[in-house]
Amino acid sequence: MRNDIDDSLIAAVPDLVAFIDRNGVILKYVGGRDIEALQADEAIQGKRLADLWSADAADLLLRLIRRVLKECTAIDGTFTDRQRNHDVRVSPHGRDRVLCVIRSSETVSEPGSRHVDDDRRQSETAEEPPTLERRAFAQRLRHSIAAAALRERPLALCMVHLEGLQDIAQVIDFSITDRIVKTLLERSVAALATEPSIGWYVGQLGEAQLTAVIETPTERAALEDVFTTLCAVLRKPVSIGDASFEIEPCAGVALLGSDAREPRGLLEHARAAMFESRRGGGRAVRFYSDTLRLRPLTRLDLERELRIAVTDDQLAIRYAARRDLATGKLTALQSYLQWPHPLRGMLRPSEFLPLAENTGLATDLSRWMLTRLQRELPALASESGSPLRVSFGALRNHIVSGALLADLQAWLAQWPPGTIQLELRIAERTLAAMPAPEQVLPQLVELGATILIDEFGRHFSSLTRLVTLPISALQIDRQFVLGSAHDPAALKLCRGVIAIARELEIPCFAAGVDSAEDRERLQDIGIREGVGDCFGDIAPMPAPAERSAAAKTVANAATRRLGPASSRA
Repeated sequence: MRNDIDDSLIAAVPDLVAFIDRNGVILKYVGGRDIEALQADEAIQGKRLADLWSADAADLLLRLIRRVLKECTAIDGTFTDRQRNHDVRVSPHGRDRVLCVIRSSETVSEPGSRHVDDDRRQSETAEEPPTLERRAFAQRLRHSIAAAALRERPLALCMVHLEGLQDIAQVIDFSITDRIVKTLLERSVAALATEPSIGWYVGQLGEAQLTAVIETPTERAALEDVFTTLCAVLRKPVSIGDASFEIEPCAGVALLGSDAREPRGLLEHARAAMFESRRGGGRAVRFYSDTLRLRPLTRLDLERELRIAVTDDQLAIRYAARRDLATGKLTALQSYLQWPHPLRGMLRPSEFLPLAENTGLATDLSRWMLTRLQRELPALASESGSPLRVSFGALRNHIVSGALLADLQAWLAQWPPGTIQLELRIAERTLAAMPAPEQVLPQLVELGATILIDEFGRHFSSLTRLVTLPISALQIDRQFVLGSAHDPAALKLCRGVIAIARELEIPCFAAGVDSAEDRERLQDIGIREGVGDCFGDIAPMPAPAERSAAAKTVANAATRRLGPASSRA
């Protein structure tokens, strides 16, 4: 039976999640806080779609429901009601009812008026200038990214390096460069103002950098045209007195959602694209891609070195302790792959796993990890005194290839009964990309594994799969957990996820429990277990022979990389 806290959490869910029969009658529902068709505290169970939405919207929804029931497949759609657009996903749930998720997406502009969303309207109400001083710009950028991430909307950030500005400052005077930057900012405003359909603002984040932000969802080709026009305007000479100064703009663009999911990553990726533009002389706007991030490592022949690392057993596993937030009891070890590179130091998974996915090494890495777990877990299992739960993160290619099922079956067969409990950790984006999870996941569960969906909270499509797939737990994405400490919207989103999961009797865990304050806050909103800096890692100490062998393989790798000393002399 739900208590008052559960009811308030469910009421805070912005999306409407409802079971609806083929006649358009709502059988059961949760959430709907952001749906204007629902009145506050209104009970809609037993009502028809036509009682809530306009005739056109209700008719579209009803036709969508009947089509889903006929074709037995999920369908996405959109409809407009009360001057708002809505996204809807309808999935079959039995012969005569569907699971329907409705999300309010954006306000519809009046004819002849400029389109603005909620955040844009707030900024215009506050009469914020299109050009902002650095502190105000950084603050607004954080707010824009947070709002776009929570609404799953794209946001484009263009970082422009003003090549030649620093030389002018050193040779002539800093006051001249200040006047140049002011002129260039005014030009930026004029250039972007010619695009009335987009929401934008510009500012400075560095001495020789301008940054433009496009808040309105825009196609990449259109973005490239806008930023190319901006660079052309900035490239024109700036006249100050009798002198004329020419600045070469080098522009790099990163997109929220596809390139990064939080402010730091978005800025880093835009900066990487900007540096790539500088290397090319600034003549083209560069968009961020994974190849830009991996390009410096490619110069060291990273792919070849990764293959050697797998063959020579040079990789390592980090065991993060997941604990009960209330008691502190160890509930699982979450295993993460690491690479102690002989030249670059410890590399994080994000620095080499994309390369592995693109070069066919992902399955080899997964198999290496299973082999190492087989070697290291017995000592940890004996210390725990009870069946040890280990959480293994399966790589996407290993799952899609179909080899994971046979590999896990062989791996589990090596353990005595009752020794190890295997938890298979699947990222939500991987689940969303799986062609037939309803076939694969039940087979994995039959082997004895439990399924945890990691990095949960990013994909609209995953909500409808919670009902039918054999999922044992959700782990809320680290960025939402971190944001919940200071962002009320992120905290509401966490509560909404927990409320839906609780309604479906699925426990929620959290990544990013980095402090005692995090632990207390997450426990208060219903998180049972968590992993993070607050609990630390558990790492088995290798035997002396293993340490010696590891040192030898690192030395061998460096020798292969650099050549023997005699040949370098």
